[in-house]
Amino acid sequence: MSDSESLFNRRTFFLSAMGGLGFAALGLRMAKLQIFENSEFRLEAAQNQFNFTIIPASRGPIYDRFGIPVAVNRRDFRVMVVRDEFEDSKQLFKTIDELSGYFNVPYEKVEQTKKDIKTAPRYLPAQIVSNLSWEQYSQISLFKAQYPGVYPEMGESRNYPLGESFAHIVGYVAKANDAETKIDKDAKHPAIRVGKEGLEKTQEVNLKGTHGARKLEVDAHGKIVREIPDPALNPKSGEPIVLTIDAEMQQLAYEQLKGEAGAIVLMDVQTGEILAMASSPSYDPNKFVDGISGPDYKAYLENERHPLYHKAVRGNYPAGSTFKTLMSVAALEAGVIREDEHINCPGFIYIGGNRFHCDARRGHGSVNLHYAIKASCDVYFYEVGRRLGADKIAQMARRFGLDKAFDIGIPSVSKAHIPDPEWKQKVFKQPWHVTDTINMSIGQGLVGVTPLQLAVLATRLGSFGKEVVPSIIRPKSGIARRDWPSMNINPDHMKAVHAGMVGVTSEPGGTANAPFGIEGMKIAGKTGTAQVRRITMAERAGGVRSNASLEWKLRDHGLFICFGPADNPKYACSVIVEHGGGGARAAAPRAREMMKAVILKDPSSMKAYNPWENIAKKDGSENG
Repeated sequence: MSDSESLFNRRTFFLSAMGGLGFAALGLRMAKLQIFENSEFRLEAAQNQFNFTIIPASRGPIYDRFGIPVAVNRRDFRVMVVRDEFEDSKQLFKTIDELSGYFNVPYEKVEQTKKDIKTAPRYLPAQIVSNLSWEQYSQISLFKAQYPGVYPEMGESRNYPLGESFAHIVGYVAKANDAETKIDKDAKHPAIRVGKEGLEKTQEVNLKGTHGARKLEVDAHGKIVREIPDPALNPKSGEPIVLTIDAEMQQLAYEQLKGEAGAIVLMDVQTGEILAMASSPSYDPNKFVDGISGPDYKAYLENERHPLYHKAVRGNYPAGSTFKTLMSVAALEAGVIREDEHINCPGFIYIGGNRFHCDARRGHGSVNLHYAIKASCDVYFYEVGRRLGADKIAQMARRFGLDKAFDIGIPSVSKAHIPDPEWKQKVFKQPWHVTDTINMSIGQGLVGVTPLQLAVLATRLGSFGKEVVPSIIRPKSGIARRDWPSMNINPDHMKAVHAGMVGVTSEPGGTANAPFGIEGMKIAGKTGTAQVRRITMAERAGGVRSNASLEWKLRDHGLFICFGPADNPKYACSVIVEHGGGGARAAAPRAREMMKAVILKDPSSMKAYNPWENIAKKDGSENG
């Protein structure tokens, strides 16, 4: 064999071998695709044969403690447009303009719709208009043939029947933003709303339910051939929520604050259930569901009384003389005063080289604990504070819950702040001075509390020292907790403070002495007036200006805490009126109305609404 023939044979063998390997690899690949991965590609092919469109789930309703709806779903007639069914954007936008003009849709909403369509997937419908009347819905349904790609739709929209009075508690829903759609892609659907504030936000997972889908068979061009029913794709409604709030008490609290900025919190002393928690002024949550207008939102933002701000849980206020109740408990517990001990009040006191004034310019004379609470003698509590020291005051304040951000299911609950030397050094990089202690002893200076914390203070006082914790959502069992741990405070010390607080409301010289309005019944309370400006020595010498002579922002805050009935406490209340001019004038009368109403109605003794119990009974009867 010649060299050339040998070379040819070697090349032929090599090429044949390479060709064989190639065919073998191809065969293995075909076997993998057709045999081993058959089920996977069969599923993918089947999925490409179908389109799935979202069916929004019904959002869970929110009720008050007796079943009155405060957040529900109402029928909503709307018009949707599917971008993928138009030849081009020009035709699409022409249709949107025509229909928007017919239904008088504001220009800014029309432009927002166009913007949403440009950024949304082509197959996803966009909403042109909602909240149509039945007549409007019928008209567009009748002439639908003239508008290909336009679909009249009957769905649901969130509604808040009690509006402003519940706005800060319940919050509102609105269209999802980019961050929210990254978490839940279904939220891109134009008919789906997500919780933005209040319980709507914190309880989103339970309230939103599980969205369903329509299974649509399509041809190779994406045209719908038929809808295939699939029970497994049906939406599941969100869970209901029942509040501890009594809608009647809530609306009364909101009415009491009408025209003012402030908050009212009403609690059950035994269970910690919040029966009312109003913040004023408020806003209409219904305006946010389909997108609030620019002018309306600007009006809310520019209102100096801050209607969007939930004052009951976020407001940070000086406690004022309401703080004297826990100062009394702390002093008795520490043994730095006796209940019958007298301290002289000439109208001022010198401590640390500084002169501190009493509210009574000429002084109260010789004062014991009972009279000091009843008349709210500052000099008495300056001396008590000096004896106690900052650390012991702070410790008792924390035991009464004045530094806790109570988790009641509402976002951004503030813990405010109870100061002590360590806290001041950490926050302000400054040492503690005796003047800080003296200011703290009457709830001023660096002390900051929320209306909710003050209601907890009143509740723990009324319960004779139980660590009651507030709640706003009723458990499914319907059983409210009552076995609160004790704060281990001497009952005699609590009785002494109670007696002084009864003196505030029921004895001559009491800062809020007035008839309660229920024969033979008394409440125990404590007024507070929190200064928001510094009073100079020159002004004191010439006479302190009245609140009425000052502009609104410079007037004192008015505070009041109370519980009742005094002999068997069942309910507690806190009221703060921003720049109201004093607790006795601005806050006490409002608290008195709240306490009178709640004691007469006694909502905690009434059977509460339990939708789960009704469902269980229904299921039992059907199964039986």
